Amino acid sequence: MTKQEFKEFCKVQFHSKGFIKVKKMFYFDSDSDILCGIDLQKSNFGNTYYVNVYFFVKSFIEHDLYPTYLEADFNRRIMIMSKKQTYQGEVFLTPQIEYEEYESEELGMYFQQNFEEWIMPAIEKGIGYIAERVNDNFFAPNYARRERVLEILEKA
Repeated sequence: MTKQEFKEFCKVQFHSKGFIKVKKMFYFDSDSDILCGIDLQKSNFGNTYYVNVYFFVKSFIEHDLYPTYLEADFNRRIMIMSKKQTYQGEVFLTPQIEYEEYESEELGMYFQQNFEEWIMPAIEKGIGYIAERVNDNFFAPNYARRERVLEILEKA
């Protein structure tokens, strides 16, 4: 798929899950204590994108209803199975989406899996769900906001 097709594919995927676009990020607000944001990050090394997923603890949102990625408390990236990239001769899960190598149906399967396995559960179950999985590197805490993240983890 082309770069434009990939961007449109992502937009359709995110909208189908209930995300809305505000500026450069797609957001999902739920009844839990978590706000989720998703954006696309172009790689500097070729025709590759990363799909970054950010989690904001609502009680810590300082200004805008839709904070930027810099204000995220936790983050993770959508992972897909590589096609050309190998390690010891085997393909592997990677956050580097070389969009020209995939058809929308194939990528759709990986996106659906990520949404079902960890994105929607984190949104629906909230900070407790994320806090239980931080030590397993399931969710990466925002170390630029270390004190705040430690406070969140202590309360969870």
